[in-house]
Amino acid sequence: MPLDERARAALEAIRGKATGLRFAVEPICGSPRSRLSVYCRGEGHVGSPGSDEFRLGLRYGEDLGALEALRAELEAEEKARARSAAAAG
Repeated sequence: MPLDERARAALEAIRGKATGLRFAVEPICGSPRSRLSVYCRGEGHVGSPGSDEFRLGLRYGEDLGALEALRAELEAEEKARARSAAAAG
């Protein structure tokens, strides 16, 4: 279950400006569906009052296993990006 082009573009934009990215799969209240989200911190965001973190929903679906697999893939990408940035800088 890949990210669609729009979600991938949004994630790339966030990766360029935000910090502390983490991914989570959460149930959607009253629905058999779940949501894969990225949580992060960044300047000028609109988040919850009293929080410096915001959430962007990336993918919705009923296949929890596929969403968890995508979450693991995105986390691995993020770790590789961090290692690459540390090696370069």
